[in-house]
Amino acid sequence: MLALDGSRMVLNPLKMIEKAKRSRSKGVSLIHFRVTTPEGKLAWDLEPYREASAWLRESSDLMLEFPCWGTIDQSLEERVSPIVLRPNLVEIVPGSVNLGDKVVYNPKDYIKFVLQAVTEASITVDFKILCPSMLFYVRKLIDNAEVEPPYVFTLTFSDDLFPATFENLFYIYKFIPRNSTWFLSVSKKVPRALWAVALELGGNIRVGEDIEEDDEELADERLIEEVLKIGFSLGFEPATPKEAYKVLKGEM
Repeated sequence: MLALDGSRMVLNPLKMIEKAKRSRSKGVSLIHFRVTTPEGKLAWDLEPYREASAWLRESSDLMLEFPCWGTIDQSLEERVSPIVLRPNLVEIVPGSVNLGDKVVYNPKDYIKFVLQAVTEASITVDFKILCPSMLFYVRKLIDNAEVEPPYVFTLTFSDDLFPATFENLFYIYKFIPRNSTWFLSVSKKVPRALWAVALELGGNIRVGEDIEEDDEELADERLIEEVLKIGFSLGFEPATPKEAYKVLKGEM
C-alpha cells in the first residue's frame, strides 16, 4: 500500500496519475489517498476525493482507500463523506489519542456509526492501530459481532505512543485476530529489519507515513524499492491488485 498525500496533487491530476502508474509498476496494489492542509491536517472537501477516484479508476486497476477519521477540528459528518464514493477500503482509527500537537478524536458512538455505514455500503474497514489498546477494543467489537470479516489492520508505530521495536511488534502481533490481513506502516524511523520480520510473520507493507524529505515523491519511491529488495531477498513477490483484493477478502 502507498499512502499518497493529495495536498500537492489535486490541482495536477497528470502528476497523480503518473505517480500511481509508477507505483503500480513497482508492485503497489493499493493507494491510500488523503488530502491535507498546508498545516498537515486532514482536509474534508469531498471534491478532491471524487476527482482522485475518477483519475485513479480510469488510469489503473489500483485499489483505493480513503481515511474516515480525524482530529477534534473535523465534524463527524465530514469524516464519513468519502464513503459515498465507494472506495475499496476506508481507514478508521478505533480510539482517541494525543498525537503530537493534535488530538485524534474518535468516540465510540462515532466508530460504531462508521462501522454501520461501511457495512451497509459493503466497504472493507482498515483499522489504523496506533497503540495496543486500540487493537484490544477492535477485538471486543469482533467478539460482540459488531465488526464483520474481513479484518484488516495497519500497525502504525510512533515514538510518542508505541515505538517501532521488535518487542512491540511481537507483542501486538500476538493479539491480531486470526485470518486477518495486516500492514506494517513503514517510514525512515522504522528499522529495515522490522520490515523483514513483518513479512515473515505474514504481514504486508504500507509506505508513505511521515515522510520528512524535501522531495516526498522520490522518498516514497525509494522506500518502495527498499521494501521490494527486502521482500525479494526473503522469497516474496508483490501481489497484483486482483490478487490483493482476494487476500483482503480472505480468498487466498
